[in-house]
Amino acid sequence: MIIRKNPKTDLENKRSVFLLIGFVVSLMIVIAAFEYRTYDYHRTIDFKIRETHYEQEDVEITTQKPPEVKLPEIKKNTQINIIDDGDDTDEELIIDASDTSPVEPFDLPEVEEEIEIPDDTIFDNVEVQPEFPGGYSAFLQYLSNTIKYPRIALEGGITGTVYIQFILEKDGTPTDIKVLRGVAGGCTEEAVKAIENMPPWRPALQNMKPVRYKFYIPVKFTLH
Repeated sequence: MIIRKNPKTDLENKRSVFLLIGFVVSLMIVIAAFEYRTYDYHRTIDFKIRETHYEQEDVEITTQKPPEVKLPEIKKNTQINIIDDGDDTDEELIIDASDTSPVEPFDLPEVEEEIEIPDDTIFDNVEVQPEFPGGYSAFLQYLSNTIKYPRIALEGGITGTVYIQFILEKDGTPTDIKVLRGVAGGCTEEAVKAIENMPPWRPALQNMKPVRYKFYIPVKFTLH
């Protein structure tokens, strides 16, 4: 008796087909793996600073011209009317030199002398600036040579800037010295002493006349 296999249950004939399908699927998976790319997403934030430019506008000051006032025309009357009153008597002025009667003395009115009141106005802006003997560079050289670093400030490592205000009088001498901001360790006193002892300046001029002038100077103390 011969045993026959059922073709529906016989998988041997389809083995090669399944094997071929398996190779194709594997090849597709490998190709897909090579073609697949990974992307790294990095979120970046770009900060931009907006620059704002302010344009300074010139302020124009205008003055309205007042309307012209027309004065009424005055007609000149050049005609002279002579009225004859019928009196032909001519009066004569007679001076008698023989009259020697004394003349009573009289006082002339006193003329008041004009007293010039001194102008003590202090100016911040003048037509001609004051000048230290030798110029501003000579003034800085004077301060550099005169001011000595105080020992207390030197040992304590004290630094800073002393701001001084003073008035240059009409003769160029400094007065009314004020410290707007000082520095400890004797620095303020050293700067004030240098201002007090400086020589007279050429005074400031306004309308070609010497005037009082307000002056500011910073004196910086530094250690190197």
